[in-house]
Amino acid sequence: MVGITSAMTRAWTIRTEKGRELAATAQVVRSQLERLQPEWPPSFAILEIAGTEEYYQAAGGGGGMLLEKREGGRHFRAFQAEPVVPFEDGTQLRFGGNRIPLRRDEWFSREQVIECWTCFVASVDEPTWVRWRDITDLLSSGR
Repeated sequence: MVGITSAMTRAWTIRTEKGRELAATAQVVRSQLERLQPEWPPSFAILEIAGTEEYYQAAGGGGGMLLEKREGGRHFRAFQAEPVVPFEDGTQLRFGGNRIPLRRDEWFSREQVIECWTCFVASVDEPTWVRWRDITDLLSSGR
């Protein structure tokens, strides 16, 4: 089932880079993620469960995106067994003034992120190709 356990009983909201909050439906997920562009706002969006500190976030755009989640006080980055980009490990995802070096298996296409978020909102199993790597310690160390 969906990774974030309380998702079944809570309302999902999409928070945009400019602070707008939208009720998350499959149509809103698609329209908001299709708008993301790494060079200018909006460059990221957050899918959150109302009343919790649990969320998914996506950043990037047409050339590649990252997908992360916060659950149970830990931070995770999505990865997949079969990379979808030709980039080497350490290639930086640039968005909204940020630069995040990613492993080759941490890049996703926009359609993959839309598929994942649509599953989360519908409270159905996430795609079998998505895996989660705990990056809490990495973020805490400031690297």
